[in-house]
Amino acid sequence: MDSSSTWLPLDMYPVASARCLQRYTLHSDHRERYRRRRTNMQNKTAISTAEHGERTAEPGYCPARELFEVLSSKWVIRTLLLLDDAPAVRYSALRRQLPGISHKMMAQTLRILQRDGFVSRHAMPGIPPRVEYSLEPMGHEVLAIVSSFKTWTEENVERVLDHRRCSSEAISDNSEGALSSSAVL
Repeated sequence: MDSSSTWLPLDMYPVASARCLQRYTLHSDHRERYRRRRTNMQNKTAISTAEHGERTAEPGYCPARELFEVLSSKWVIRTLLLLDDAPAVRYSALRRQLPGISHKMMAQTLRILQRDGFVSRHAMPGIPPRVEYSLEPMGHEVLAIVSSFKTWTEENVERVLDHRRCSSEAISDNSEGALSSSAVL
């Protein structure tokens, strides 16, 4: 019998035994941390899904706040504005007109808008498949509000910039005054 194929109990090798025990402890620690992290994330979820896929309210959940957060996203607003320009827009055309958006974020934004009824998705068979997006009536309603906000912003941007300049000058004057008064002391 070959000596390399002979197995001895682990306690005969104190170094190997300690390493195996250390590895097992590390793995069990990682498993425990993962289990705790997963449990915490499940507990923090504000929206639970009922049997029929409906969202049920838990303490602290506000559907209006959730909708406001969706609509105030920078990609949602830009996507709605682009969809208003044409009756139907292809995914690739939207993506080209939104520099800086990733494929994942674009798909997620369109999926959310479609889920909430602001946008409709039209898939046409072919090779490659052609998919177009267009605004739904509720999307046009939201866009009217966004457009008035955009108009107000464009009309008042100079006033806001003037206030920013005055504010930064006042802050710099106060900090210089504070430095000179501390130098006197």
